[in-house]
Amino acid sequence: MNHSCKFRQRGQTLFELVLVVAVLAVMASVAVPSMTASSGQRLSHAVSEVADAFRFARDQAQRSGVMHGVETDPGAGTVRVFRVEEKPGSNVAVFDVYHPVTKQPYAIQLGASPFANVRVVDLGGDASGACSKINSFVFDARGVVHCIDPVATLFKNAFVELGDQSLTSVVKLDAYTGRVLVQ
Repeated sequence: MNHSCKFRQRGQTLFELVLVVAVLAVMASVAVPSMTASSGQRLSHAVSEVADAFRFARDQAQRSGVMHGVETDPGAGTVRVFRVEEKPGSNVAVFDVYHPVTKQPYAIQLGASPFANVRVVDLGGDASGACSKINSFVFDARGVVHCIDPVATLFKNAFVELGDQSLTSVVKLDAYTGRVLVQ
């Protein structure tokens, strides 16, 4: 008995390979979510970072007994954490506070990646008196929110509103407890 088996080898054609690659590319484009953040995601991330900066300043003031604050500069698109150096006649913001993770000066640059298009829409609050720098909020050792100059001026309420295109969100400070709320 002579059993002979013929094995036939068959390769793929270039057309079949191109077709398979095209099908995989279409499936990947449908299955993989977009790698760019949406407006809502960018805004949410920026609001979270700004709220964290306020919480950090409050916590540092309560921990060290030295007033700390946050300055918001809408023109430059920055939010920076500082400590207050008390001097006769006025207080001075000293920007030598470092982020606990990055070990860099604590500053958030809005409008740049990953916060592209996010900007400060509005900021302010109700102060108990005249406040020379409405864009700077200072926490004392109890967490109470003050104006930096004069520091005797307390805020009744304070807020920073951020926006990205048509979306906005507000970071609010409870003036008496320093609690940070996001709306």
